[in-house]
Amino acid sequence: MDLTSACMPDAIASAHAEADDERHTERVGPLLAAQDRSERAEGVELMLSELLPLDERRRDEATVWLEFTMAARTRPELQPLARESYDGMRTLVRRIVEGVARHGALRAGTEVETERLCALLDGLTVEGVLHPDRMTPSAMVLALRRHLETLAEPGL
Repeated sequence: MDLTSACMPDAIASAHAEADDERHTERVGPLLAAQDRSERAEGVELMLSELLPLDERRRDEATVWLEFTMAARTRPELQPLARESYDGMRTLVRRIVEGVARHGALRAGTEVETERLCALLDGLTVEGVLHPDRMTPSAMVLALRRHLETLAEPGL
């Protein structure tokens, strides 16, 4: 079902997308600020998990994001907000990768690791929305955790 065109007028879809971005920022802001060395790995996983459809609320947010993003492909008036949402997520991921880099050597450069992590999050989100019976919350968390383990050189 196409939520954006069937159920939500443009203004509602746009407002919902903006509210989703604000909710993500509200949820991850305290996690970014509260980091100490011993909590870093868990905090990074928690921050990024907020972007994944791990429960009904986040699955609903991800579904709206996906529908809105798809609608923006063919509706120019929606493209600025879709780009803003995309850029916001990438900025958050880049900040997290840069934070990991501050505490040790990345296996690859910041840009490459940002691209890899964004691609993983996008893929897990799409699969979690389209195939929730196969891409379960536990599978998403495990894939994210394993990926995060590969970001930095061992022992960091």
